[in-house]
Amino acid sequence: MKIEHIQADEAGFPARIRVFDERDSIEVVPSAGMGIVSLVFQGEEHLAMPLPLNEFMGSPHTGGIPFLYPWANRLRTDCYSFEEQHVDLSNIKDLKRDDRGRPMHGVILRFDKWVINSYTEGDKVIIEGVVDWEIHPELMDAFPFPHLLTVRWSFEKVNDACVITSTMKVETSGSDVPIVAGWHPYLSPPVSERAHLVLRGPDMAPIALDDLGLPIRKEHNVKVGASKSLNGPLGTRTFDDLFEAPLSGFEWIIQGDRTEISITGGAEWGAIQIYTPRDGCFVCVEPMVARTAALSDDDHMIIATQEAPVETTYTVSVRRKSM
Repeated sequence: MKIEHIQADEAGFPARIRVFDERDSIEVVPSAGMGIVSLVFQGEEHLAMPLPLNEFMGSPHTGGIPFLYPWANRLRTDCYSFEEQHVDLSNIKDLKRDDRGRPMHGVILRFDKWVINSYTEGDKVIIEGVVDWEIHPELMDAFPFPHLLTVRWSFEKVNDACVITSTMKVETSGSDVPIVAGWHPYLSPPVSERAHLVLRGPDMAPIALDDLGLPIRKEHNVKVGASKSLNGPLGTRTFDDLFEAPLSGFEWIIQGDRTEISITGGAEWGAIQIYTPRDGCFVCVEPMVARTAALSDDDHMIIATQEAPVETTYTVSVRRKSM
């Protein structure tokens, strides 16, 4: 696969990095959450975007495969504490919020100051973005924990499948850093109609949510239901549900008419959000380090320390549908 660097232009299209061969291509936009905005496999798009890319960049929307950092999903309030730090987000400019005003999906969805490196490693193409968090006051205001953040994409072809591996690493030389990050892939294998999408994955235990989409807490415990299956054709089903991730890791497969997308991850992922609205021809399988509102609830976070950096990995594969 080849690498092409495309410059930003006056029409509002951002700088992006394209990895491609004859029929497949992937586009990474660092200023869109270090995310992938296009995944073309055998000539067809396999990710959902809400708007044309140039319009998307001027909006607060998510689409493609964005990185949600330093928190995924919602916080319960504008205020959170960790060790000796107490943070109030109420005055953070341009913070993405849900329709009830709660902080949502972190602060880097449109952050454009990544240090980018792209190269080949054998048959793989690597795109890597690094942020020294401490040197950016706008980031420290919302998340005042100095650290080095690295996001690394790896692309390769394996038996005619397009295999994409994402790695996040958080390193700190000083204070501890709470990790509650996640990803939000909008997986959309082509189908003639939404109902024909098929879900395949492990049984998972649902976490009870209130009408704001936040975990219901009682005496600092979160209510978790019995494991259940979501497998089968999507039909008329909709989801905006949070689950405990299986301790042994997970593999989810979203099947279209001719192709399928798998997303796999290990035990480092604490929760998975499944999202598909009635009017969306996609399924989001969102690996999250911790549950929704974990940062504001001080709940089940992973902590990066000077001695123990935190690293998370998951893989997305696109291939012809297995029969």
